[in-house]
Amino acid sequence: MKLPPAPLPLTLGVLLSAAMTACGGGASGDKPSASALVTPVSDPASAVVAAAVSADAASIPASAASGADSASASASAAEAGPTAAALALKRAALPPPPVSPAPSAAPATATTAAPAPTPKTESAAGVATVVTAAATTAPAPATAISAVAPSPAPSPATATATVSATAAAAPSPDRTILGASADIVGLQSTLLTSTTTPGVSLLTAAAAATPPATNVLTATTTTSTANASCKVSYAVPASLTTTTPAPRPSVGGVFYTNAELAVWKQRLASGPFLKANDFTKGSPGDWERISQNAADFIKNGDKGPLTTSAADEYSRLGTGARDAAFLFLMTADGNAFTAVKTYLLAQVKNPVVDFPARLCLTDNSNWNPDGYYYQASWLLRYVATYDFVRSALSSADRVTVENFIRRNAYMLATQMDAALANLFPNRLKGDYSKKLWVATATNGIVSWWSKRYDTNGDCKVDSSDMASAAPVYAYVRADGVVGPRITELSQFYNNRRAATALTFGAAGLVLGDAVLISSAKRYVFEWLTYGVWPDGSQGEYARNGDYCIPQQGVIYSAANTASAALLATLLSRQNDTTLTAFKTRDGLFGSESTGTAPDKTLALAVQTQLGLINGSIKWYYHKPWLPKQTPVEADAMTGFRSYYMKSTKPLENYQELGLLPAAKILPSTNIAGIALRDKAVTSLPFPGATGNSVTTGWGNWNDPFNALPAALLIRP
Repeated sequence: MKLPPAPLPLTLGVLLSAAMTACGGGASGDKPSASALVTPVSDPASAVVAAAVSADAASIPASAASGADSASASASAAEAGPTAAALALKRAALPPPPVSPAPSAAPATATTAAPAPTPKTESAAGVATVVTAAATTAPAPATAISAVAPSPAPSPATATATVSATAAAAPSPDRTILGASADIVGLQSTLLTSTTTPGVSLLTAAAAATPPATNVLTATTTTSTANASCKVSYAVPASLTTTTPAPRPSVGGVFYTNAELAVWKQRLASGPFLKANDFTKGSPGDWERISQNAADFIKNGDKGPLTTSAADEYSRLGTGARDAAFLFLMTADGNAFTAVKTYLLAQVKNPVVDFPARLCLTDNSNWNPDGYYYQASWLLRYVATYDFVRSALSSADRVTVENFIRRNAYMLATQMDAALANLFPNRLKGDYSKKLWVATATNGIVSWWSKRYDTNGDCKVDSSDMASAAPVYAYVRADGVVGPRITELSQFYNNRRAATALTFGAAGLVLGDAVLISSAKRYVFEWLTYGVWPDGSQGEYARNGDYCIPQQGVIYSAANTASAALLATLLSRQNDTTLTAFKTRDGLFGSESTGTAPDKTLALAVQTQLGLINGSIKWYYHKPWLPKQTPVEADAMTGFRSYYMKSTKPLENYQELGLLPAAKILPSTNIAGIALRDKAVTSLPFPGATGNSVTTGWGNWNDPFNALPAALLIRP
C-alpha cells in the first residue's frame, strides 16, 4: 500500500502538526494572532530590575494588556496581564461541578477547585523582565538586555559548593523546588568530556574559555540600536564570541553516540523503516525519505529563511540540510558534506536569522513574546545539522558556526528567562519565594484560568456562543467528577516555550555551555512544578475542545512532554540524568502533590500521555456550560484519531513518536511498546495503516519539532 502524503495540508499544519501551533491561536475570530501572543511588560520592567524587587511590584498595568480584554480570549491570553485576569471572572452562573477528593496515586484523581476572588483593577508598578545576580537597587531604564561579561569560572568542586551553599541559605520552603542542588543548575562535572583530553570534565576544560560554563544569565544596561522596532532588545556581549571551538563529546556527538551510530548503520542493511511498509502496513520509509530529501538539497540547496518567509516556513526550512548531514554521518557522502558545509556557513551571514538584530525582548508596544517557537524550531534543526557534520569541519569553520549558534541561543534563553521573571523574579538563583502577577493570586489577580467556549458546536467561538467565560478543568471522569482546575500560571508553560527551551538546551550541549543547559533544565523543572498536576494532567489541557477536537489540549501537551523527553535524551548521552531523576511535590493553586499522591516526574507526564493514547486512562472533555457532566465516547480524550473541524476523514495522531528517543532512559513507561504497536501492549493499529493522514509534528514521521531526521529508524 502506498503511504498517504505525510505533509499535512497547510490548513492543518498550523493546528495539528504535533501540537506545535501557537497555543494561543484558535478558532475564535476575536483572539490575537499567533504573532501577537506575548507577555506584557510594564514600563518599569524595561529597565533591568535588581534581584531585590520591591514588594509592591506585584502586577502589570492594565494598559499593558490592551490587546486581550475580550472575554473570548484564548488560553494564551493568560499572558495578557490583569485585564485578562479580571476577564477570567466574567463567568457564567453555573452550578459547581462535583470535585474529586484529595489527590491520590490513581491516575484519574483530581484536586479541589477553590473559588475565584472578586475582580479588582490593578494599578501597581511593573514586573522585572530579568534579574541581576548581585545588584541591590534598580538601575536607570535601559533599552537593551544582555549577558554580562562573565567572571572566571571556578573549578567544578568550587562551583558545586557555591551553588549548594547558596541554595541552603534561603529560609523559604519554595527554595526547595529548583534550587536545592548543584545538579539542578547544570554543574555536574561529568556533563561532557573533551575528545582531546579524555577524562577532563567540560567545566575544567572550559575554565579559561569565554564565556565560562558556570556563568549565570544576568542583565546589564548596555544600549543597543540594532533593532528600532524594539523597546528592549538583546545586545550580544563580546564575551559570547570565542576563538576556539567547543570540545566535542567523547561519546561522539549530542544527537548521537558512536555506539548508536554503529547500530543505525547496521539497520541500513537489516531494516526496518528503510522503505514504506517494510515494518508493517502504513509504516514509513525513513531512509528513502532522508535520501530523497538529501538528494534534493544537494542539487538545489536551501537559502534558509528569507524576509518573505512566512512564520510557519521556519518549521520546514533546513529539513533537507539536516537530512543531508545525517546522510553524511551514515555514509560519509562527500557531496552531502560539501553542500551542508556551504549551507551552515551561508546561514551565518543570513541577516534574517540574526535573531538579536531582528527579534525583540520587548517590542515598542510594550510586550515581550511568548516564545519565538518557529525561529527556535529552525535553529534546533541547524544545531542538529551541525552536530552531524562537525567532526569533519575545520576548527575555523566550527568557531564560525558555534559563535552564530551561541548568539542566537543566548537571545532565545534571555528572552524566555526575562519573561518568566514576571512570575518569579529570583528564579535564576533558585529562589521562588518571591512571586509576582499570576504566581501570587493576590490583590485581585485570580489563580484560575477561564475562557469562552464553543458552546454551540460549530468549531469556533463567536457571538453565537455563551458570552461569559467559564472555568477550565483538565477533564471530567466517566462518573462526572472533574479533574484539576487549570491555573493561569500553568499557561506560561506551554508548547511554544517548550520548543524554545529544547532549542537552547540542545545548543548548550553542542557548545558545552552550562548557562544554556541550566536555563533549559530550569524551564523543564518549572513546567513539572507549575504546569503538571499529580495525576499527570497538564495546563495545556485548557485547549481541549478547540477545533472540535476533544483531545486538542492533550495534543498540545504532547509537545511539552516530547520537548522534555528529547532534552533528557540529549543530556543522558553525556551522562547527565538530571531530568529523569528530578521529582517534585511542589506546585501552586492545586498542582502540589499532597497525601498519597505521587511525586511529579517526567516519567509521570509520559505515562499519562501514553495512557490516554492507549485508552488505559479514560478522561473526557469537560464542558463547563452544561448543568451536568454526562461524558460520552465522542468527548473522550483517548485514542489517536481526531476530526479537525468535524471533518469526515480522521487524522491519526502519532504524537507518541516524539517520545520514542527517550524509550531507553524511561524504561518503566514502555514508550517503545506503544509507539511500535507491540500487540502485547496495545491494540491500536499502526498509524497510516488505514490510509488516513498521519500527523507527527512539523516534519514527517519524527518529533514534534522536526529536529530529528527520523524517530523510528534511529530509535533506541
